[in-house]
Amino acid sequence: MATTIIMEGENIFTYTEYQPTCKYGLKDCIFDPAYIKATYPKWYEKIYDSKTPEEASRDPRSCQLCTENNNLYDNEDK
Repeated sequence: MATTIIMEGENIFTYTEYQPTCKYGLKDCIFDPAYIKATYPKWYEKIYDSKTPEEASRDPRSCQLCTENNNLYDNEDK
């Protein structure tokens, strides 16, 4: 499990836990669909509609900047 702060919606600025779904095993990647759903639920819905984070992690748009040999995730939220 990982912990993050909700950045939008009715529970803004409260902590929440989520199960990372990064296909490269990173626990703090801001491109992880599970992180986006936990932190920015409205934005997640716009991007992935009703997909679960596990389904969304298989979407080619998730982890666009990462490869198996080079995890170039953007950690500015962290």
